Amino acid sequence: MDRPRELPPFRYGAMVVLALVVGFFALNAYVTVRHFAAEAYCNTVTNSTLNRDQDPALEEIHGALSWDSENAKYWYRLARKLWNIRSNGQGTLSSEESYEKQLEIVRALEEALRLNPFDAQCHVLLGWEYSYLWQDPDYYSKWLTAADRSMERAAFFAGESDPHMHITIGNYWVMRSKTALPSDPRWEAAWTHARHHYGKALGLEKTKAVRDEIEAFVWKFYPDEAMIRDFILSYMPPDPS
Repeated sequence: MDRPRELPPFRYGAMVVLALVVGFFALNAYVTVRHFAAEAYCNTVTNSTLNRDQDPALEEIHGALSWDSENAKYWYRLARKLWNIRSNGQGTLSSEESYEKQLEIVRALEEALRLNPFDAQCHVLLGWEYSYLWQDPDYYSKWLTAADRSMERAAFFAGESDPHMHITIGNYWVMRSKTALPSDPRWEAAWTHARHHYGKALGLEKTKAVRDEIEAFVWKFYPDEAMIRDFILSYMPPDPS
C-alpha cells in the first residue's frame, strides 16, 4: 500500500511569503490610486505636466481629502483656501461667521502639522491664526500661549536660508509685545525675540528693502523713530548700501 507523500516542509512558509508579497503590491497599488485620485482634485506636484488648476475650489480640496486625508499638503491647501475666503469676505461676514472660519483654518493647520510637524511655514501661519482668536474668553491664557509655542517651533525649524520667514516671526513678536506693559518681563522677552529674528533676516539678505520692510512693520505698533533705532536697528548689522 502506497504511503501518502509528505508535503515539503517549506510549502506553508512559501505561501506566507507569497501572501506578504501580494499584500505589499496590493497596498502599494491602493496608495498609488488614492494619490492620483486626490491629485486629480487638488494638484500638489509643482512640476506636473498636466493642465491642472493651481487654485482649486474649496469643493475640489475636500474631494482630494476624501481620497487621501493623510497628506499634509491637502490640509495646508485647505487652510490657505479658507484664509482667502475669509479675507475676501471681510466686511460681509458676521463676527460669528468669521470666528467659525477662523476655527476651520486652525483645525486644518493643526491637522497638517500632525502629519508633518517639521513644516516651519505651517507653524508660522498657525501661530498667527491663534493670535487672531481674540473673541475667545480664554484668549490670553490659551490662544496667545499656543501662538507663542507655534512661533518657537517655527523658529526651530526655520533654518538659515529664508530671511522672510525670520521677518514674519519677528513681526509676530513685535505684535506680541503690545500685549504686555514695558515693565512686564514678557515685553522685554518679546522684543528680544523680534530683534533676534530681524537680525537673522538682515544677516541673510543685507538689503535696504529688507530693512525698510522691518521698519514699516514696527512703525505700525511703535511710531517712534528713536525707539525703532534704539530697540530694533541697533541690534542689526550696519546699514546696507
